[in-house]
Amino acid sequence: MNTAVAADPSYAASTDAPAVQHPPLSRLHPGVLGITVGAYATMILVFWLGFATSVDKYLPLMIFTVVLAAFVGIPWWMARSARHFWRARGVDNEPRFGSFTHFLRSPFQNGGSGGAVQGTEAVVLVALIPIALTAGLIAMAFIMHAA
Repeated sequence: MNTAVAADPSYAASTDAPAVQHPPLSRLHPGVLGITVGAYATMILVFWLGFATSVDKYLPLMIFTVVLAAFVGIPWWMARSARHFWRARGVDNEPRFGSFTHFLRSPFQNGGSGGAVQGTEAVVLVALIPIALTAGLIAMAFIMHAA
C-alpha cells in the first residue's frame, strides 16, 4: 500500500468514497446522427432496389448491409452499455440536449485542430458524405435503368 495514502488520516477515516465523476464530453445532437443513419439506410435501399437485378449481386449487397448495420449497431450498443455502466455507479452522465435549432446555432467542440465549429458545420462534417453518396447512387440507378 502506498505510504502516503496509509499515512493520510482523512483517507483512512472516510469510508464513503465519493462517486466517480465522469467528465462531460462534447456530443453530437441525436438529430445529426439520425440524419446520417437515415442517409445510410436510404443508401442501402437504393442498392437493393436499384442494383440488385440478378442473383449474383445479392451476396455483395447482403455483406454491405451487414457491415453498415454493424457500423451503426456497435456504437449504439456501446453508448447504451456506457449509460448502464455509469448509472450503476451513481453517476448521471446523460447529455442534456436542447432543441436541434439550438444545437445548430451553438459552437461544437470537434476533435480536430481547428477547435470549435458551429453546429451547422458539424452537421455538414458528419452528414455530407453519406448524403452525397446516396444522391450519386440514386442518379446512377436512374441512369442504369433508363439506358
